[in-house]
Amino acid sequence: MSMRDLLAGYALTTALFVFGCLVIERNTPGLKGIRWLKMAFSLTSAGLVLAMCRSYLPSVLTIVFPHLAVFFALVLIHQAINDVLELNQSYLPLSLAIGIADCAGLLFFTLAHPNVDMRIYLLDTADALQAGLTAAVLFGCRNAALRSPIRTAGYLAAGIGTVHLLRIAESIAHPPQIDMVQLGTPQAFFVFFTFILGLAYGLSVIWLSFCAQRNRLQTLALTDGLTGLLNRRAFEETLHRELTYAQRSGQCTGLVLIDLDFFKSINDVHGHPAGDEVIRRVSSALQIAARGSDALARFGGEEFVVLLRDTDLQQSSAIAERMRQQVASLRGLPEGVRVTASIGVAISSPFDTPESLLKNADDALYASKRAGRNIVSCHREQPDPPDRTQSPRQSPHQSLDQSPDQDPRPALQPTRGY
Repeated sequence: MSMRDLLAGYALTTALFVFGCLVIERNTPGLKGIRWLKMAFSLTSAGLVLAMCRSYLPSVLTIVFPHLAVFFALVLIHQAINDVLELNQSYLPLSLAIGIADCAGLLFFTLAHPNVDMRIYLLDTADALQAGLTAAVLFGCRNAALRSPIRTAGYLAAGIGTVHLLRIAESIAHPPQIDMVQLGTPQAFFVFFTFILGLAYGLSVIWLSFCAQRNRLQTLALTDGLTGLLNRRAFEETLHRELTYAQRSGQCTGLVLIDLDFFKSINDVHGHPAGDEVIRRVSSALQIAARGSDALARFGGEEFVVLLRDTDLQQSSAIAERMRQQVASLRGLPEGVRVTASIGVAISSPFDTPESLLKNADDALYASKRAGRNIVSCHREQPDPPDRTQSPRQSPHQSLDQSPDQDPRPALQPTRGY
């Protein structure tokens, strides 16, 4: 098969790839990296078309430009990966330096002192360096949610770099004879294998982009937009999973329910922007007081909830008290407001469901409200096995500021200063 036939097939395939990127970009707005990928394969396709015209156009266009097109396509794919993964580090200056050196060498060994061997050494060295750089960035990325597509793209980038290095070794051992009529078997193999790896590399970046977008959408669906904490839906799923594990392992799970005192007056007097800023500051304070293993969520309005893994009542009370103090010590809030929190703590029993554990923490929270607020109260009763025929409670509480006379639930013992 002639070299022109191979180049024509490769050019057609890359053009189809670009068309596929256009379709994806049109039907999936906001998908990151596709714009760079589209430019990379458009550049590759243009280089292949020019390489087919070697007998009709100047050498600069048919030799230098196609070689540089391959290198800068790898640079653009690297930029696509940076865009998808939102990486801060940029190796673009290093890539440009390699590209400039490669361009200067190709011009010299094409126009001033034609030498096929040196052009191969320069091209493959530059491509191997760029592919290796991208592989290093991918393997250095510690994103557990995207581990599979990241590793796949990294292995393909490393594979491209390895093939280029093997081609250098082959060219040193057996100097190539390249013309537009017949391509030697070793060189045809390297060109074909590099092209297949390049296509797979591009597809892996598309896969990575889709996975990253799905991960971002999932994060948005499970986090609170104001605070960045888990939202109620995500917390309820976490609570169900952790409570099941705790009951199987015989461990206890603590639940802390937190409600800001008189928060409605902050919104009424100072406005909702001030109230939103207070919510953000309180969420930051709670994160400082929480442990790394705890699950913290905004449960709704001015209410927060914390899941304490593998803790008993005393440990949970101590953590809750630390959170109360952290909130009460906040300074510099909008309009100079002061904020305190009433907190209820409950510990799971072997018979607890997520609904019953939330209700126990809710009862303890009401006890803090009745006792004067800015207090930590603990639920100390051991519930009987729940009646599975009863419907689950839909909300932890309806109104935390109702009077004790209107609340039929028994008062709980408040605790302060753990």
